[in-house]
Amino acid sequence: MPPNQAKIALSIREFCFLASIGRSLFYEEVKAGRINVLKVGRKTLIPATELNAWLRRLSGNEAHSGPASQPNTDARPYRIRPRPQAFVPS
Repeated sequence: MPPNQAKIALSIREFCFLASIGRSLFYEEVKAGRINVLKVGRKTLIPATELNAWLRRLSGNEAHSGPASQPNTDARPYRIRPRPQAFVPS
């Protein structure tokens, strides 16, 4: 690629590196519909413009429109497990 041309699509690894997030969070965001991806065969590509759009959506600076801004109601809620009580012999 010529040095003056920017990439138009990123791999998952590149997106995670540039966004400073892990793969697990990336997949959670995709499942929730907050990151749009493209599938080309087995390869997953993310449009380079999606990185900035995702960051704007996180900060709330973009009007909520389109599928990426609609919450996924199928996502499991975060569950806090109670701390187990220590056994105290009587």
